[in-house]
Amino acid sequence: MAGPYTTRFVLTSVVASRVVFTVPEFKRAVIQTVMFSNRGDATGGAYATIHGYQVIYKSVPVGENFQFTDLRVALYRRESCEIYLTHSGMAALIAGYLFEDPDNEGPPPVTIEQLELPRPLPSEVGGGVLASGAS
Repeated sequence: MAGPYTTRFVLTSVVASRVVFTVPEFKRAVIQTVMFSNRGDATGGAYATIHGYQVIYKSVPVGENFQFTDLRVALYRRESCEIYLTHSGMAALIAGYLFEDPDNEGPPPVTIEQLELPRPLPSEVGGGVLASGAS
């Protein structure tokens, strides 16, 4: 089995069009970097979407670059990442690692017990009485 290797998932300067990378079968991806730059003549917007959810929007002034690094966003088979740029002169990059996934499994199931949900304060449980019965 081949080890992980770094790759560009999306590198684009296409305006007003979604540029999409979809993880192939038997692969798994980890996004590590998202970058935007603007060499145009007006401030523009840059959107990054991960599997259908907009996770980054950045207004990019002329002459500016923005980097989101040290990310650890996992994508499984048939999941996608995409970029959308609003003005000419802009560019974007999504890069990270691509792994072999011989089991070709999708994302692991998550149960409600695995989520870190906010817990009520002790005063909110039982009208100020702790769950153990002590007050």
